[in-house]
Amino acid sequence: MKRQTLESRLSADPHLVEIAERIGSVECWVVGGWVRDRAQGREPPDLDLVVPGAEAAQKVAGTLGATWDSTPRLLGRPEKAVWRLTGPRCKVEIWPMVNGDLKKDAFRRDFTCNALFWRLPDGPFVDPARGLEDITARRIRAISKANLATDPVRLLRGVRLQTTLAGFSMDPQTRGWISDLAPILADAPRERVGAELLNLAHASHAGVGLQEAAALGLLGPAAPRPSATAEPFTASLDALPYLFGNSPPPIPASVAHHRAQAALGWLASGWPVISPKALAAFAWPRDLARNVAIAASRHAEARATVQAGAAERREFIARCGLAFPTVLALAAANDMAGGGRPQPWQRWWRQWIRSAPAILEPRPLLEASEVTTETGVEPGPLLGRILRDLERATVRRDVRSPAGARRWLRAKGHR
Repeated sequence: MKRQTLESRLSADPHLVEIAERIGSVECWVVGGWVRDRAQGREPPDLDLVVPGAEAAQKVAGTLGATWDSTPRLLGRPEKAVWRLTGPRCKVEIWPMVNGDLKKDAFRRDFTCNALFWRLPDGPFVDPARGLEDITARRIRAISKANLATDPVRLLRGVRLQTTLAGFSMDPQTRGWISDLAPILADAPRERVGAELLNLAHASHAGVGLQEAAALGLLGPAAPRPSATAEPFTASLDALPYLFGNSPPPIPASVAHHRAQAALGWLASGWPVISPKALAAFAWPRDLARNVAIAASRHAEARATVQAGAAERREFIARCGLAFPTVLALAAANDMAGGGRPQPWQRWWRQWIRSAPAILEPRPLLEASEVTTETGVEPGPLLGRILRDLERATVRRDVRSPAGARRWLRAKGHR
């Protein structure tokens, strides 16, 4: 993109115009992703502002918070603290400039495409690391190896940027630096690692990004509980093209159910510790962590169950709950990568589409009081176990009516 075109876009951006009007004479620079995305004609998701010092950052945060009726939050140590608030279009962060020096601020950043500055309201545009040149060349280039080492989460961010920015590739030197530094990702805060993995999973080319991260040696050190001795990452790379490529049905339909969940399920299947408790270190939404753990831990069982009878398949669906589409996607992708055929998975997917509500929320055939009358068992642990067994039989369709439920109770000796 031509520099003049980018400057025109930035000076006419209504969100930036509003901010400039609100903060008045305070020196304020837009930096990083907002400028990068505007250079590509994309709608930026977040806005980073840099101002000269902590006092100015607090003032701008207060002004914008009052304008947008949003309470700013102060994060980090006072001398390097960042103010975060939510604007009408995006999340906004306000940073104090490093020693009041714009060039130093630029050269402490991660990648050249994020070291672009635009002063509100009318410029100038400042590009000390030649980031616009790299954007035009569709290249991800790190500022320095030392900058990557300073914050290991940047190693994952490089892969995520390559995955998010269509048509971009990583500079060979940058790729070598990331590969060399990959083990230090194990020392990064798990919550920040989890946030990068979540962003990567939501990227339009998540499969390509995961494959690149694996090739660079990042996925083992990204585990929720990285060990002192590096554990090998064991998920099948051969399954990724089936999960996110042109694979036979029903994989596309099951992945579409929750694309990011499928990516994270594949990822978690390569780590030695798989449980919602372990994944809690990433601070993912609770339901997502639970479903990812189910997919990662049960996909092998699904491959054994797909050839079983309809009752066993229904029971397995009930155990997986709403995670079942992700379980099926991961299991089918691994199976087909190993030479399996799509037909058994298609049959199981049809069963899910046809029967999921009845399996996940089965209608009780008998009330608890009726079971007590029928069996003589009073409310308590034993009655609870009988009710659970009856529900399991209902899910399997071993029992299909109240009369059948009574016969089942008698056959089980509960009378």
